[in-house]
Amino acid sequence: MSSSRLSLIALACLLIGATAHAQDNSKTGKNTTAASKNTAAKDSSAPLIMATDPGYRLSLGDEISIGVHGEDDMSTAERIDKKGTVRIPYVNEITLADKTVREAENYIEQVLIERKLFKKPLVSITVRDYATNEVTLTGRGVRQGVFPLPKEVASIEIVELMTRYGGFTANAKSNDVKVYHKDETGREQVTSVDVEAMMENRKNALKSFPIYPGDRIYVDERLF
Repeated sequence: MSSSRLSLIALACLLIGATAHAQDNSKTGKNTTAASKNTAAKDSSAPLIMATDPGYRLSLGDEISIGVHGEDDMSTAERIDKKGTVRIPYVNEITLADKTVREAENYIEQVLIERKLFKKPLVSITVRDYATNEVTLTGRGVRQGVFPLPKEVASIEIVELMTRYGGFTANAKSNDVKVYHKDETGREQVTSVDVEAMMENRKNALKSFPIYPGDRIYVDERLF
């Protein structure tokens, strides 16, 4: 066999090998792209956890996430059981019911320090699902009752709340709506909100006033 013919055969083999390698890379690229798309789709469908009011008082049945900054193995998601407790890694059961979120965070930090697990832990708690996700409307100026907040939110704007549940009566004192909310220490604070100005989008009106689970709203009628 001549040397020129051998050279042609060798060249053909090289071309066939290169083509096969390119096809393999193409398939791998497609698979990688598909996997990336699937991962992105999963990430985009992940539930959004809303920020939690630090003054919210934890109740039996609340589902909460507990995390320690920089310590992934300490993260857990638990529902507060009938005894008012949850289980935390390396700590076992701990009672959190009837504590505000901030009180519960401080309490867990203290327990971790006392058990010499951490020197300066930074604990965060988020309520994933409220057992009692309700607000109370009272007074002659509104439709009275206990009303649920949407399950997917941690709070609702006061204007949206009033619109959702019937608004005000004709003589309602909507410029002086009393909102009763428990702060981080558990004390009930009262704030007067001019909802009328917010609804009319007046220049000096508040842009936002969130209402949280457990809040009470009182609306009286005008004296005329």
